[in-house]
Amino acid sequence: MSDKKAVPDKSNPFIAEDSLSDLGLVVEGKKLHVHKMILATSSPVFKAMFFPESSTEFKEKNATELPLPGKNYDDVVNFLLQLYPRHNSAPITDKTLEGVVALADEYQVDHLLDKCELFIETQLKSPSNLSANRS
Repeated sequence: MSDKKAVPDKSNPFIAEDSLSDLGLVVEGKKLHVHKMILATSSPVFKAMFFPESSTEFKEKNATELPLPGKNYDDVVNFLLQLYPRHNSAPITDKTLEGVVALADEYQVDHLLDKCELFIETQLKSPSNLSANRS
């Protein structure tokens, strides 16, 4: 786990199970308690997994745990913070951008990709960032 991406436990609302969480994402052996409906409203990939509109059903539909092998725990937490309405004001930063973009792309979260693109454009237009890149 990288220090530069670390999400302090106190700012991670997904550690503790709540009465409405219905899925545990298992990342690097740690469980993140989430809500299928919130994931599905943000991502067509999650929607297809949990609420299929065709006769094809994914095993994840009735799962209570979903392992995400190969994913970075902090990246997933930062991604989830962007999806949840009461946390989506969490800023995208230089430290979180790469992981959030990768997950937003994989799970087809277009509004989050747009937010990341806006962050990049803002960074490129900032005079302080331009002078730092010239050194």
